[in-house]
Amino acid sequence: MRGSAELVQHSPVLKQCRGLLNSPLPRPPPSSPRLHSSPSAGSSLAPIINAWLGPAGTVSPLHHDRYHNLLAQVIGCKYVRLYSAGEGPRLYPYTSGPHKVSSRVVDIDRVDRARFPLFESAPYVDVLLGEGEVLYIPPGWWHYVEAQTVSFSVSFWWT
Repeated sequence: MRGSAELVQHSPVLKQCRGLLNSPLPRPPPSSPRLHSSPSAGSSLAPIINAWLGPAGTVSPLHHDRYHNLLAQVIGCKYVRLYSAGEGPRLYPYTSGPHKVSSRVVDIDRVDRARFPLFESAPYVDVLLGEGEVLYIPPGWWHYVEAQTVSFSVSFWWT
């Protein structure tokens, strides 16, 4: 793995920056009538908001989320590799424990072909997410994220 984990996740940074919280939130796709309910979200219709801050080379390993996700790039640029939810078996997910949403493939550029022979046959889409752009990631879709520059992103999760 080339980078480290994100430096800020689920932190009070958004509460400290009131202007971010008071900004209009992106609208979810029409197919999602109800947003996630969470004590940290503030109301039953509010999304879970995460802030992601890190230097160039910061990596979020290959994983999937249970939520609809709007990933908004505020500062910098991120490389995102997306695999559809149906590709899970070829991505070698953990089968138990807290990492069930993560792939056992640690470095997608240096895959051990003997341990993970099907990995390279999984089709994917590459995305370069720049400042001011937003990427929708459906629930269950696998994604690997790497900051290309110093980066600040905000994600909005809902069910």
